[in-house]
Amino acid sequence: MAASLLAALLTAGCGSAPTPTLRSGFPKEPARVLVFVPGILGSKLVAADGRSVWGSGMDVLLPRDGGYEMAHPLLDQERDTIRPAGIVDKVPLGPLYQRDVYRRVLDWLVLRGYRVGDLERPAHDSQASLFGFAYDFRRTNEEAVERLRRQLVALAAARGQEQLDFDLLCQSNGAYICRLLVIRESFREPSERLIPTRMTLIGTANGGGLRTLRELRDGRVYVPTLGLGRQFQPEVIFSFRSVFLDLPHADSIRPRGSHPVFFDPSGAPLEIDLYDAETWQRRGWSVFSDEAARRLARPRAQGIFGDEASRLAYLQERLASAVQLQRELRQGPRTLGHPPALLSIQARHLPTIDGAVLTTMDDRERAWFFGDPEISELSEATRARLASPGDQHATIRSQEWLSTEEASWLVDEPMIVEAQHADLVMLPDVLDRLATFFLESAPTTARESTVSGPGGP
Repeated sequence: MAASLLAALLTAGCGSAPTPTLRSGFPKEPARVLVFVPGILGSKLVAADGRSVWGSGMDVLLPRDGGYEMAHPLLDQERDTIRPAGIVDKVPLGPLYQRDVYRRVLDWLVLRGYRVGDLERPAHDSQASLFGFAYDFRRTNEEAVERLRRQLVALAAARGQEQLDFDLLCQSNGAYICRLLVIRESFREPSERLIPTRMTLIGTANGGGLRTLRELRDGRVYVPTLGLGRQFQPEVIFSFRSVFLDLPHADSIRPRGSHPVFFDPSGAPLEIDLYDAETWQRRGWSVFSDEAARRLARPRAQGIFGDEASRLAYLQERLASAVQLQRELRQGPRTLGHPPALLSIQARHLPTIDGAVLTTMDDRERAWFFGDPEISELSEATRARLASPGDQHATIRSQEWLSTEEASWLVDEPMIVEAQHADLVMLPDVLDRLATFFLESAPTTARESTVSGPGGP
């Protein structure tokens, strides 16, 4: 699952945010509106009565319910009344402390000439030029794409524009949403298309990552260094429909592709299909583990997650949908007469999960990932197969998993920085590069890319 920006920032403790400073030539009037599309957990969620469910305060710590309040019902989606309500800008944790999250991104861009608006109220401020796109990350990315398109159309209509002139800043899971939008728009009639002028992919796992499988196994605890963080059990993450797109993309890994991700303890590759739901059930992965089964036998859990047959059917549907979307992304858009200028900002210096050892202990199969203490028992050669350079979520291979057409839009080699996946969009150098890319009158013609397209490595 795409790493939570919120979790990383809170885990970092009480360090102060960088103070925005002006450089020569700023502020300046933006030529286009800029829409920021955050990653998973970067949008606030509220209940039908307006109560915050995620991203507005103590809900990053409470309730102590294993995250069940945020679980999305597997069968009856209409029972779910939670909705998005803005991006996570800052999180107050009691009366004396608050942590900036995306607020520092907004402040940086405002100081350089942007003016914050609200996509939910497109006619409220005709001069607004910076918008955060909030979406329900528990639902599918296709739904988020449709929501983004509706809001862009509404913004154009509110400004009396037939075609909106806009840019996209896409972080983590937001890259899937932005890329799918452009791909689908490219198949519309030219007069109907919504194509950004410039687009940035930052901290993106274009080809997914095996870390997602580990979080579907273990769940996740937020703010772990404080010992008080809100825990999401594996079944809660399993209920988030968007996360399955972020598994290692099927056509890149064996048995469909050439890259092995499963190994026996000696380091020999195993031919195991990650996209076969019965494999998950048979091997006890995620909701099919003994530990999850005990929790899922409780009445409250059954109302959300159904029985095992329902969970298997849900997983089959989600995995099939993920493969379909992955192939749509890999095929890419039609050639556009005026494609967006594309900038990639990534980190590549950290060991990143890229494999798993499957072993049997006490008559039960276990999956060991890079970072698990058990891998110390493996040979050095086997351990080396479990990680590759990246940003702790996406390997270099995943970062470069673009279509040939998209890769041709890159304006330069990726900007490479040293930071964890979730922290990239917060670095002063990155924020200055973003302001320069979106605001300065730099050439927008894309170079011939060295990034591999379909059929590449």
